[in-house]
Amino acid sequence: RASRIWWKTSRPSMSFSDVDGVYMTKVELQAKLDSLADEINFLKYLYETELAQVQKTVSDTSVVLSMDNNRSLDLDSIIAEVKAQYEEIANRSRVEAESWYRCKYEELQATAGKHGDSLKDTKAEISELNRMIQRIRGEIESVKKQCETLQSSIADAEERGEVAIKDARTKLTDLETALQKAKQDMAAQLREYQELMNVKLALDIEIATYRKLLEGEECEQRSQPPCQAPPLHKRRVFLMTCEFRGKNFHCGLTSGSGDLESRPWSTADLLCHPRESLHLSHAPFPVCKCRRHKPTSHRGMSPRCQRRRATTWTGRWFWARLKYSPES
Repeated sequence: RASRIWWKTSRPSMSFSDVDGVYMTKVELQAKLDSLADEINFLKYLYETELAQVQKTVSDTSVVLSMDNNRSLDLDSIIAEVKAQYEEIANRSRVEAESWYRCKYEELQATAGKHGDSLKDTKAEISELNRMIQRIRGEIESVKKQCETLQSSIADAEERGEVAIKDARTKLTDLETALQKAKQDMAAQLREYQELMNVKLALDIEIATYRKLLEGEECEQRSQPPCQAPPLHKRRVFLMTCEFRGKNFHCGLTSGSGDLESRPWSTADLLCHPRESLHLSHAPFPVCKCRRHKPTSHRGMSPRCQRRRATTWTGRWFWARLKYSPES
């Protein structure tokens, strides 16, 4: 009991494996103690049996013998010896257990020191990693905010770009419409201007022609005596009104007395007739049907339109002077 009390009061802090070892040692000692107790009980039973047999033998015999019976069992000495043996075993076991646990304790202290250092290093690493994690989380949050800002900026830029593109397309459409309208207006004004110029030139030529006719008649009246007969051969100046229909000129020759001749004239007749020559100076050549270029000859047709055969002249008039000489 004293050893048990000492064990309870003086045992160091142990792990579960050490407790298991001590428990196994205790179980072995308890088994030895039980075997010794059984042996003691067996010896006691044997002693009581022999004592009962001896007493029975003595009671059966009537002869009194004087004998020296010095055999006796000293139980106190046996118990003291057994106690001494158990105490010696307990002391030896205690010493061995103390030395073993002391070694284990020292080993555990050394291991605990090593593990303590490694634990400190691990704690330092953990704290450093925690700080790094916090820093990286902050960077991640800032990068996420930057990404969101950039995405919103990109979305705004795309919206502004789409709006600008739509406005530009609308303006381009309006400008194209205005340009087309301006082209149409300009073409109409050009046509009107050309018609007005044709009319103006025709009127100018008509005025100049009438002036020259009047001047020629005045000169003839002044140069001839009143009773002198007109010469046999004289130059007659007529006003020819020509219309170009298809490939022929339809001309009307007029003078102060009225129409003298009206018949169709071909271009070959006008150019190659032996008795008449047509002077087209001061005559405004009309514009081709394609309305892209002016003619380059008296026929009123450009070479391109002649090749394409796409020009017909109807309803267009121009004025010219026809010089008629019977002698030529």
